[in-house]
Amino acid sequence: MSNNTVSEIPDRIKSLLMDNYLEKPIYEYPREEIANFTPRSIIGIGKYYAAKLKRKAEVKTIADLANLDYTRAEELRISRKLLTKWTLSATIIYKFATSTEIPLSARRVCVAGLEAAGKTSIIKTLQNQKTTPADLPTQGVALEHLSFLGLDISVWDLGGQASFRNLYLDDPTHYLARSMLLFFVIDAQQEVLAPEAAQYLDDLLIKLKYLKETPKIFLVLHKYDPDLDKNVLNRSIDQIIEQVNPILLKHSIRQRVLRTSIYNVHGLVWYFSRIFADISPISEILSDSLAFYSQTHGLAASFLITESGFIAAEWTEQIEETRDKVFLEVMEEIRKEVYETEEKRNHFSFISQIGGIFITIDRIEFGSINLFLCSISTEPKSIDDPEMEKLHEEIRPWIFNFFSIITT
Repeated sequence: MSNNTVSEIPDRIKSLLMDNYLEKPIYEYPREEIANFTPRSIIGIGKYYAAKLKRKAEVKTIADLANLDYTRAEELRISRKLLTKWTLSATIIYKFATSTEIPLSARRVCVAGLEAAGKTSIIKTLQNQKTTPADLPTQGVALEHLSFLGLDISVWDLGGQASFRNLYLDDPTHYLARSMLLFFVIDAQQEVLAPEAAQYLDDLLIKLKYLKETPKIFLVLHKYDPDLDKNVLNRSIDQIIEQVNPILLKHSIRQRVLRTSIYNVHGLVWYFSRIFADISPISEILSDSLAFYSQTHGLAASFLITESGFIAAEWTEQIEETRDKVFLEVMEEIRKEVYETEEKRNHFSFISQIGGIFITIDRIEFGSINLFLCSISTEPKSIDDPEMEKLHEEIRPWIFNFFSIITT
């Protein structure tokens, strides 16, 4: 193999490495040789820990580190958080070097359910960050997209009419393969349709098992609208779950239930933010960085929010009781900044409608990725630029590599 050019080694991989420990510039190495670099070349490990890993765990290369069980942290007398970060870095680099990583573009999110369950409305509301009812029933499959940290997530909106359902089941390889998430949507107000929905879910799970696909599966009980009688809705939901639970048990599927409404936009966004974060082990690293930043500067809470409105990480300590109301204010300010303000601001602040809470929002740009760092405090605070830059440097490689490893 000929030597790689600079463009063949993406910035997301370079951001994990310290090439000053290499004998020559990184772009002069064949791609597969990167897996044989010493762990010392990974940012944050250094000479001391590289020697310790070699001595106590026989870890001599990035490939060795990628295969090290991070649960050995106590045995190795290394912080579990540090070892997790290092093994994740090594795994990302190793999968790139050996061409075994599965890009996000090869994965999909499937949204299925009976007709008129509200599938398309959910997707449109997430795309627009505002309540967006669907105009017409989906005919067949509609390919939609959601943006998360500058990455394009393919969403297959599977129309729910009976004729289309049969089409998906007859050709599951085309419609269900490479699914990382399956959202099965049921109208929470229509318990009478629960038996038909349960049968359709059973059919889908049988096909997924045939394909040897193991997406995370969520039961979305939709149209849980704020203005409706919750007692009536909850009784309906109990009947729906009673019909669906045996199907989940039959297929050994863990029950994951979401109660959603397009008239509760921030709740819908929060649900899906947590789900997207849950399929990436890197979300925990981002949350740890945000927690350290927040505690160091005496914040009550902080959010790291994408330009498309999803939460990449959050930390909340002192305002748990009012968290949702504060988050709603933050989301509204970001929506105005993205969609209504012509002159984009790098820094702005305002006083919350909740007494005694101050909110500061900083724009962070990593290439084409735009984020908003929201700092919540109980008194006016100003974070020094060097401190802000330190956080930027810490999270940059993990933002670039957020979906380099997907857990299903």
